[in-house]
Amino acid sequence: MQSSTEQAQELTAVILTLNEADHIQDCIQSL
Repeated sequence: MQSSTEQAQELTAVILTLNEADHIQDCIQSL
């Protein structure tokens, strides 16, 4: 099993990726 720290790091990476995707969509829509 993974340690909770590793799971938290993976979750943070996923959230950051989703935030970047949202930001990119905003940029595309504003063009």
